[in-house]
Amino acid sequence: MRPPLTLRVHALLERSYANGPGCRAVVWVQGCSLRCDGCCNPGAQDPDGGHPVPVANLLARVRSIEGIEGITLSGGEPLQQAEAVGELLQEVRSTTGLSVVLFTGYAWDRVNRQPDLATVAGLADIVVAGPFVQGLRLERGLRGSSNQTVHLLTDRYTLADLEAVPEVEVVLHDDATVVTGIAVPDP
Repeated sequence: MRPPLTLRVHALLERSYANGPGCRAVVWVQGCSLRCDGCCNPGAQDPDGGHPVPVANLLARVRSIEGIEGITLSGGEPLQQAEAVGELLQEVRSTTGLSVVLFTGYAWDRVNRQPDLATVAGLADIVVAGPFVQGLRLERGLRGSSNQTVHLLTDRYTLADLEAVPEVEVVLHDDATVVTGIAVPDP
């Protein structure tokens, strides 16, 4: 019997309107070797940062959040933890009615050339693929830069749904302020 998989998590935001259509839980995974110039989340790049969270515990937490229509995985780079992300998304798909948005810095053709990455990406309703390129900044339709591509893998959403997503939101907590979305100011 294999040990339970863990996902190295940078942060979780239980309710967001700027990370995909509708109200969503957002999981930022920890670790990214791509290091895009102008990355909006450089604190999530260190693969040893964040916290290891058992996939089952993360799934239970997401299930406990009332009133969300989906989950968004961002990063860091979710596909650099493909096995754990795949298990999480498979469970989300098989045990909830939640939709899935996946952001990856890998180009879509690279994702599709690697069967393990393609399998994980195939569990999403929407995949936004490609590295952020600061000189091609776009900040709309869930794309930070114009080179990024959007892939609607199910008929749950349309491009118009993505265009309606706010580019940025500010979430106030007692102990912190979170600025999130596709138009987050440079660090």
